[in-house]
Amino acid sequence: MRKYQGMIILFPPADEAALEAKLETIRADIIKLGGTVDAMTRMGRNNFARPLRKKDSGFYVLFTFSLEPSQLAPLRERLKLNGDILRAQIVLAVARAQETSKPAEITMATTP
Repeated sequence: MRKYQGMIILFPPADEAALEAKLETIRADIIKLGGTVDAMTRMGRNNFARPLRKKDSGFYVLFTFSLEPSQLAPLRERLKLNGDILRAQIVLAVARAQETSKPAEITMATTP
């Protein structure tokens, strides 16, 4: 399994219950394809630079999930068919480099 991040823009929900239902549908689509949802970050409602499908704003959500690479295309199709989603972008999650505990020392050679 590989780790992916998906930025999903939803139509602005009418209330919190409607938002939860939309997010649960996306989570269920990932699980149906054999994946696991590691994290979900609600980024809130943001205005667009220009109207998108006659809407001025959308609700942004960042999903971090694990999925087999062969199941990525079916997931994209499911998201494309979901009427609540304005846009969805899925990318491979980048592993963070481990930081060293102390910085490297710089030595200068001196000539006599």
